[in-house]
Amino acid sequence: MGGLVLDVERPTRATLRVEVAGRGLLLLRQDAAVALVARIDDDRGGVEYAGTGRFRSPVPPIRTTAATAMWWHLARLCQLIASTSRRSPVGGPARAARPGGETGTAGRRVAGEDGTAG
Repeated sequence: MGGLVLDVERPTRATLRVEVAGRGLLLLRQDAAVALVARIDDDRGGVEYAGTGRFRSPVPPIRTTAATAMWWHLARLCQLIASTSRRSPVGGPARAARPGGETGTAGRRVAGEDGTAG
């Protein structure tokens, strides 16, 4: 009985990929170019990195007309939500948390700028 056969001569590399370049060193490659170099701290508590300026986004830039239309719709949606919603999503009155320990959303107390409880 015949079946489906997948014949792959050799695997291909992704055009944007991370490679291990040595102990604690990483490279972000785009095609053959190095786009970013990173060094992992010895204690694995952080990463230092530097871009090479060679990264090119695979996604084309958004046109100005499209971006303007998106922002206009988002602003309109925010206006509609603000004008129709009198309560917060968690059930209490909608209140903004402010520095200085005033009551935040849903009646919780928030810490002041000095770190003390409100």
